Amino acid sequence: MSLVELFILSCIYQLIDSSKNEDEKNKASKITSYFLDNLMEQFGSNKELHVDQMQHLLDVAQKKDSCHVAYQIEENSNGYDRLYNGTYDLFNTSKKPECLTAAELLALYNWNGTINSAELQQFTPGLLYQATLQHCNDDNKQEEALSTYTQSEVWGYGMLSITVVVGSGLLACLIFVCVANPHVYAILLMTMVSLAVGVLTGMGFLFLIPEALQLSENYDKGEYIWKLTCVAGGLYFLVIFERIIKVLKHAKQHRIKQVNSNAKLLVESPTKEQKMAVPEGMKSLRKEQVDSVAWVLILGDALHNFVDGIAVGAGFAQSILTGVGLSVCIICEHVPHKVGDFAILVNAGMSVKQAALYTVLAGTMCYLGLTMGILVGELTDATSWILALAAGIFLYIGLVDMLPEICEKVDDEKTVKGQLKIFALQNLGILAGYSIMIIVALYASDISFE
Repeated sequence: MSLVELFILSCIYQLIDSSKNEDEKNKASKITSYFLDNLMEQFGSNKELHVDQMQHLLDVAQKKDSCHVAYQIEENSNGYDRLYNGTYDLFNTSKKPECLTAAELLALYNWNGTINSAELQQFTPGLLYQATLQHCNDDNKQEEALSTYTQSEVWGYGMLSITVVVGSGLLACLIFVCVANPHVYAILLMTMVSLAVGVLTGMGFLFLIPEALQLSENYDKGEYIWKLTCVAGGLYFLVIFERIIKVLKHAKQHRIKQVNSNAKLLVESPTKEQKMAVPEGMKSLRKEQVDSVAWVLILGDALHNFVDGIAVGAGFAQSILTGVGLSVCIICEHVPHKVGDFAILVNAGMSVKQAALYTVLAGTMCYLGLTMGILVGELTDATSWILALAAGIFLYIGLVDMLPEICEKVDDEKTVKGQLKIFALQNLGILAGYSIMIIVALYASDISFE
């Protein structure tokens, strides 16, 4: 082969190589333009980005905000597969843009495992675009996985949970009948109420409020859980501070009474009959009020169960985990209240069988509430509103209804030692209940019912 022929072949090779490189550059430019056009269409206006729009883009990329138009843009666009003319058919006909890894993005550009600064400049729009895709967030993937259950599973778990709720109340009433010692009964009831305060407060702050406000979609889970725990901690600190002041005040008054033995006692000592009476919260009723009070109590209990069922149904419509969490909270609140209602019905003149029968009949309203809650949650967008309402109800029951009840137990004790004992037992129950809800909230994504 002559020198002239070698020269001609070399020129042809250079032309082919140059044309190939030019094609690669054009392809990379098309890909970059595609990402840039989508970003401008999502976040800009008239192919321009203002400062507030750039801030919104940054917030979405940092998962501090949500973007609601990414899927619509993909549906209206030609898609990556058409852009590449079939050379990289990765997306097919998916409605959502694919979540690409770094290696897959490099493959789009036909680049190797390393890129230089000039290539990074072309590569950056693709990285930024992927960062704005909400469904590519690991937390969102876990939440979608938790909520992807069939209708039969939702209804099955819901019915099972309500059955456990109703059964737990009846079992607690049976235990109440078997416990003969009023002191032991009072301790058990107070411990359950204290546990319920912690569980209800934790469910309201850590589950229902975040679900209603959709905090888990836009914020790191650990961040808002601990911040909401600080809110609950502020409330708890004030309760503890107030109780300590009252205990110290009672101790001071007790010392003054011992010094001045002639002074009148401000509080009469309980008689033997009072000590053996039914514990506070289970107060006996007058016979002439028996019939009316009993029926009003049953009606109120049925309505209460209906509302509880709606809350559980809305929770299961949201996700299985939320529904189970709500069921656990309702059990903690359900058991002590059922025992109290049962005692009142017995004191009202009903037999044990009659009281148990009406307790079960009132509990069946939970099933009706569950049905309505699931249907409303599935057919409408009212789930978040129902959960927000449930959060308010749970916080009210825990902090306004049950917490003062256990605080009165401390005041009823006549000795400082007895007050401190009950105070410690109550706080142990509250902290245990709230700690359980923190653990469940932090590791909810690892819980599966499959």
